[in-house]
Amino acid sequence: MIHCIGFDVEVLKNFFSITFISINDYLKVFADCVKNGKPVPLVQCISVEEIKRRLATVKCWQFYITDTDDSQLLPLVDFINKCSPIIDNDVLKVRFDLYGYNSYNYDNLMIAAFLVNYKRVTSTKELLLKLYDTSKLIISSQNDRSFGKNDFYLNSLKKYNLPYQGIDVMRIFHLDKASTIVDKEGNRIGVPKGLKQTSINLQWYELLEYEMPPINEEEYYKYYNEGSTKGLRLEQVNNLIDKWDRCILPEYIPDMMHYNKNDVFIVCEIVRLYSDEIKSRYNISNAYGVNVLNSSRSNMADILFTKFYSKFSGLQPEQWRGQKTERTAMAFKRVIFPFISFKTKELQDMLEEMKKVIIYRTSKDAFSKEIIIQ
Repeated sequence: MIHCIGFDVEVLKNFFSITFISINDYLKVFADCVKNGKPVPLVQCISVEEIKRRLATVKCWQFYITDTDDSQLLPLVDFINKCSPIIDNDVLKVRFDLYGYNSYNYDNLMIAAFLVNYKRVTSTKELLLKLYDTSKLIISSQNDRSFGKNDFYLNSLKKYNLPYQGIDVMRIFHLDKASTIVDKEGNRIGVPKGLKQTSINLQWYELLEYEMPPINEEEYYKYYNEGSTKGLRLEQVNNLIDKWDRCILPEYIPDMMHYNKNDVFIVCEIVRLYSDEIKSRYNISNAYGVNVLNSSRSNMADILFTKFYSKFSGLQPEQWRGQKTERTAMAFKRVIFPFISFKTKELQDMLEEMKKVIIYRTSKDAFSKEIIIQ
């Protein structure tokens, strides 16, 4: 049995939270939202009021810790550890697959950082600052490929053996490179599609972007003695600090948790609307003994090609991968199939001429031929 759970991590200077939602339960609750046998966006079947009513019944677990409240720290650790697979007599009985959006590059790393550090610190405040610094490091490494490439701490988080199987829907649907831009050096760089934009495409009923009220006097004094904000006036601090670099006040936490929960519901909705894509990866993984649970279609093809080529050639992937035959010349007659023929004289002559052609470069002007058929 596989328990599929959607999850999302949020991090601030004095706040760390994870929301978990049962995808199995979500699929049951909205099983009737179909047309012609295919899942459709919820708003096409039921009212917003009904959507909210049903969402409130879906199994959900939310945990958070702050610099003044760590009562949920150990319950959170226990929940994560219980996501370990259950094996009986060498047979896998139960496993937990955690679905996120960009979770491969962020949420999984943050959970690894949480599990690595919660026993190594002397206070919750120290743990939260460590997690906040980790979050900033991860985000910097995503924005700059060279940044953190050789960072030991970051690489150790990537190798950390999490208790669950992580599945990133962003990678499955190739949304990590939904479009491309060309940088100053002429390199094409993939641009990811954000969860909010994706929610619009899904016709999700509630578009949320988390915002906290302006910094008040109580929050202001949390920054008063910090480096870049030391001694600044309240209005200056408000203009300087980004919302994700702020310290959350207790009264703002319910809104944050609702925002977090909404993000996870969007992940659940992606799985519901495109369940066939998800199932195909489980089927291929089981049938061919490979792991393509986080693979886009093109990546699945690469993985299967590697497996089959290695199997039939008897070569390990490292013996042939990345190698190719370099050709300084190519004769067209080597790539024109012998069964190709034409009935008109013009095309027959062109075919014979092409069989004599040899090219020495592969630019767009390497070969050009214009023919007029009367």
